[in-house]
Formats: sequence, structure tokens, C-alpha cells
Amino acid sequence: MEDYTIGIPIRNEELTLERCMDAATSQTLPPLLVLLCLNGSNEETIKISRKIERKSGGIVKILESEPGKANAWNKILRESPTDHILFTDGDSFLPKDAGEKMLMALDKNPECCVTGGDIFYLEPPNLPMAYGFFKKRLNRVYEVRNLNGANYMVIKNRLLALGKSFGIRLLQEDTINEDVLIGAI
Repeated sequence: MEDYTIGIPIRNEELTLERCMDAATSQTLPPLLVLLCLNGSNEETIKISRKIERKSGGIVKILESEPGKANAWNKILRESPTDHILFTDGDSFLPKDAGEKMLMALDKNPECCVTGGDIFYLEPPNLPMAYGFFKKRLNRVYEVRNLNGANYMVIKNRLLALGKSFGIRLLQEDTINEDVLIGAI
């Protein structure tokens, strides 16, 4: 199976970053590298990021001078040593087999350059209204951790070629609004 990198743009994620990194570094198929991209983060997030980096030699932190998720994504795309990049958010927690499943999906579908899915996690003690809503409608509770974000794995060279065919350059100076471009693909 291919090597892959996990790319995490982070901005003020001090409350969730350690748990996010635990999930990223505990994959059933470990990533070659985890890239943290600070994009306008507060001092506490920066301090936690440095602590995480010191504890694990497999984590590289990229300081991004301009805030914005698009800037962080593009920096991760440029700096990743692997062609396969799994993007997640600093407040999201990957399932243990996310990398493995996404790589398998891309291997089975050679015409694809992106795979992924929404993160939909629910912790009843923290979200009582949402818990009640799902319990009433579904008669069961899904194991979930937060209600935002999305995970994507891209094949960098295929994604860049696809963007180029539509006249889109995925570089730092281009405007990418949050998850819109990858979500559209």
C-alpha cells in the first residue's frame, strides 16, 4: 500500500489538538508523516503544537504566516513528501482505520483523485440536544466525537492535474474557500 501523509491545518485548536493528534498517530496503517500547519493560531495552540512535535519525531509543524485554511492546505500540498495526503481538521478525530480505508478506496478506483467523508461524531454528555434528536429518530446512538469537519484523502498529482485541466492552480495565492473545491470534486 502507498505511503501517505496526514495534513492538519490548525487555528486555535488548543482544546482538541492533542486528541486529534492521538487519532492521527494511532492509525492502523500509520502515516509516513503528520504535517501540522499553523495558520494564525493563538499562543496556547502554538505551545501545544511544539509539545506534540517534541514528543514524536514523526510530526512536522509548518508555520504559516498568513491565516486561512486555504493557505494551510496549499502549504501542506506543497510540503508533503507523499502523493497521498489525508486532510483532517484540528478539531476532528480520525477513526483508527481512516487512512487504510481511504487508500484502499483510491486503489480500487484509479480514476479518482479524492476520497473521503464527513465526520459525524456524537458524544451524548456534551451534546444533549443532538443526542435526544438522534435517539428519537434513529433509535440508536452513533459513536461520534464532534459535529464538524470532513476528512479527505487526495492524490496530489492527480488533483493538481485535474485542477489544471479546469484552469485552477492549487497554489497559495489562489482562493480556496474552506472545503468548497475538494467538496465539489
